[in-house]
Amino acid sequence: MNTQHTPGPWWETESGVRDRGGLICHTISPQRYPGQEDRFERETIERTANKKLIAAAPDMYEALKKLLADAEHVRDVALREVGIGMVNELALESARAALAKASGESK
Repeated sequence: MNTQHTPGPWWETESGVRDRGGLICHTISPQRYPGQEDRFERETIERTANKKLIAAAPDMYEALKKLLADAEHVRDVALREVGIGMVNELALESARAALAKASGESK
């Protein structure tokens, strides 16, 4: 399955993350209760960080695709011309797995 995500750019709003066409996701505001100010503060900070991460997802996805292609090219050239691997194969596999997960191709 190759699911196409909503193209970027995405940006954070008070209620969540959106693009030019509308809401991408809604993030629930934490509830404030007496005596739980520390929890409320932590959840507010976490919600803001989550919105930033979600909004950056399309950019990170494209950047990772480019980095993976470049790293695979460097690996192939090094193997062909020098005879040794100069790229961490585990890092490449992690990048491939993350892209597959994001595109819906992982199992």
